[in-house]
Amino acid sequence: MPQRILVTGATGTVGRQVAAQLIEAGAQVRALTRGPAAAERVRGDLSVLDSLHPAVADVEAVFLVWPFASADGLEAVLAMAAEHARRVVYLSSAAVREHERQAERLIERSGLEWTILRPHAFAANTLRWAEQIRAEGVVRAPYGQAAMSLV
Repeated sequence: MPQRILVTGATGTVGRQVAAQLIEAGAQVRALTRGPAAAERVRGDLSVLDSLHPAVADVEAVFLVWPFASADGLEAVLAMAAEHARRVVYLSSAAVREHERQAERLIERSGLEWTILRPHAFAANTLRWAEQIRAEGVVRAPYGQAAMSLV
């Protein structure tokens, strides 16, 4: 039986790719969306705890994009997830701002198995370089000779 996974932020840049690749790998994906629920989506809002019950029911894992600049409310969301799921994968950031660190600590103490991802740069963010590339043919920034792999 395929694993059932809730993907939050499922219509965003990362969540959309996570959902698509999980489906391709044979997982059953439940996509959380704040907009109207489509066939494979469930309507819910991470800031409205009661709206999450249908989303977390019977899932085994949660891919968590926490879209707020505070960890407020996350502990309750994790407690609800822990009633059903055994694992959470959290999309943090390489910057690990204070609210992200607080979120990571809450996840570590949640009782769930956890994985924390700290990506550095996303390919979608490179669009901000487009004008400079068109004008100069290169990207000039205070990175010296740094090279990075973009997600």
